[in-house]
Amino acid sequence: MKSVVITKGNKKSVLLTSDGQFVNVRTKKQFQEGKETDYVNSHMKTLSIAAMFLMILSVATFLVAYNVTSYSVSMDVNPSIEFYANIFNQVIDVNGLNEDGNQIISNLDYKNKKLKEVLVEALAQIEELGYLKDDYVVVVGVDGNEKQVLGIQSVFDSLKESNEVASTQSENENGNGIAEKIQEQGTEIIVERITDEMRQAADDNNVSPGKILLITKANEQGADIPYDAATYLTVQEIQKVNNLLSSISKIEQSTASDNGTENGNKQQAMDQKIEKQLEKLENSTSELLDEIENDTIVENNALLDRYITLTEQIEKVYSKFNTEPVVTEEKTKSEGYEKAKAKIAQRIEEKALENQQSDDNTTKGNNSKSNSNKGGQSGKN
Repeated sequence: MKSVVITKGNKKSVLLTSDGQFVNVRTKKQFQEGKETDYVNSHMKTLSIAAMFLMILSVATFLVAYNVTSYSVSMDVNPSIEFYANIFNQVIDVNGLNEDGNQIISNLDYKNKKLKEVLVEALAQIEELGYLKDDYVVVVGVDGNEKQVLGIQSVFDSLKESNEVASTQSENENGNGIAEKIQEQGTEIIVERITDEMRQAADDNNVSPGKILLITKANEQGADIPYDAATYLTVQEIQKVNNLLSSISKIEQSTASDNGTENGNKQQAMDQKIEKQLEKLENSTSELLDEIENDTIVENNALLDRYITLTEQIEKVYSKFNTEPVVTEEKTKSEGYEKAKAKIAQRIEEKALENQQSDDNTTKGNNSKSNSNKGGQSGKN
């Protein structure tokens, strides 16, 4: 602030400030009576320093908050991906939870983008690469609060209802919007909150939270599938079990109040919808059996574990309704499972025989070489 020196003392001087105030200040060497000088109000200076400090603190707080994960969202089809968002709902990082997931995120532009935009773009890439087939399910697990769950739910609700929300970069690149694809294919999108128990189970088994979410839902309906089954079952296989058990549960509830006999109610429950869902599950086990028989790996425990788990669920359904399988006996566990085990046992035996023959040939070769060396030494003698 510009001021004029009125009087200059040894220790104190009087200044007239530009706003018409007389102030006493400590005398400075450069003061000259009647001359202009700069005057800084010590109180205002303190306020300025405080304001600057608050501004620096605010910027630092913003930068920390921006780069800290507030919640995460996992997406599972076959590719499994987890997205990490800050309190501003912007994506700060992504992680592919399997090889297919890594393929998707390698082409995903997510930096400084809103989470809802990145989710739509990722789903568009999943569809474009052929992972999203007719009648498939997309599982979205939100590891956050209820408000965040509702926010993600609204994104996918909009996708299922109209094409407007899909007017993103991914839509322009892929031609038709992902919303239209989802509606055409009848894609089911499940959005639910990930609990602490689910997160722990996912971390313990090194799988996506979405798979644990599906297994939890199936177990609530009596599936009794262990969490480690998420390491070998696919998302679509778990959901087939879920759909079947869910339909059975609804029909049991509706028939519980009927006046007919218990057997009559159970027989009514085997309607066309359940038979269709059961057929899908049985087709999956049949395909697995073919893979087991044709697999070149000596012992593929993952295939066999998948087959065991799914056939157990099928048998539970047959037992519940006290009825015979509606498909060929080859697909049932009683014969199909034993067939798969026998095939694996045969491959193990064949591999052991090959190893033994290889060892024998090696031994013969070494003996032959040894005898040859002895013969040569004898001739020299």
